Amino acid sequence: MEAKRTVGLCGIACDAGAAHLGARMGPEAMRVAGISPLLQGHHYHVKDYGDVHQIPCETGSSEKKLNNLSSVVDGNRQLFERVLQILHSGEIPLVMGGDHSFALGSIGAVSTYCHKHSIPLKVIWFDAHADFNSPESSPSGNIHGMVVRLLTGEGAKELLDIIAPHGYVKEGDIYQLGIRSIDMEEKIALQKSGLHVYEMSQVNRKGIGSIIKSIVADCEPNTHIHVSFDVDGLDPIYAPGVGTTEFGGLSYSQASQALSILGESGLVGSIDVFELNPALDVRNQTAKVMTQLMGTLLPPAFT
Repeated sequence: MEAKRTVGLCGIACDAGAAHLGARMGPEAMRVAGISPLLQGHHYHVKDYGDVHQIPCETGSSEKKLNNLSSVVDGNRQLFERVLQILHSGEIPLVMGGDHSFALGSIGAVSTYCHKHSIPLKVIWFDAHADFNSPESSPSGNIHGMVVRLLTGEGAKELLDIIAPHGYVKEGDIYQLGIRSIDMEEKIALQKSGLHVYEMSQVNRKGIGSIIKSIVADCEPNTHIHVSFDVDGLDPIYAPGVGTTEFGGLSYSQASQALSILGESGLVGSIDVFELNPALDVRNQTAKVMTQLMGTLLPPAFT
């Protein structure tokens, strides 16, 4: 009889990398929406590590066109260590944010773990935005719009040092879905990169199920899939509780289909949910939607 898997919940209650405040309340909104009992109902053990140590979410300061750099660095360092701890305990980390700049620490830890154990890694990134700006190309200076580029090894040294030397992800191992807002200079950089970018027009034309199945088919049997879900990847009709809404996004049905295929593959080893902003939500609707989607991604694990 196979032992139950354990999901290690971890919050990052900070929104210093974003333009709008409120995502720091995202982890508690997921807890209120019932993430633990849902996963327990799917026959997982659940261990809630709480939020990483209290982070002073300074806002308004700009350092080298990197807004609130020190807060983002501190939060990512703490999250990097916590996610590594969860992975080394043999658990599935489910990180609840917080803004998407903290995917640097989360995915950097996953990549470091996979490198140590010679495990192939694929990152599936659901988002309205490509998050591939540099400090020079970013029109806002908000670090959550630079995190994918940082993960590939380009950007500010203060941030790259958090995940060096083994936390970087190969461009060809990152798959972005639901993209529909790209800055001009960012688009040029993307075209030169090796990232797999599926804008919403392609998702609608090809079908998200077909795209996800092709990604899974290309994975080796021992591949570790990391799913990083920015809530604004969903259309705001389904998920109004985000700071940077973009209409024309993924429907609940499309997201559910994609996550169901990934869950059934048995390859998902770590998860992020970022940019959930209860301050902009309606009766915790978005947290409830994301909680249900996490239940689709982590289907019932019978012993």
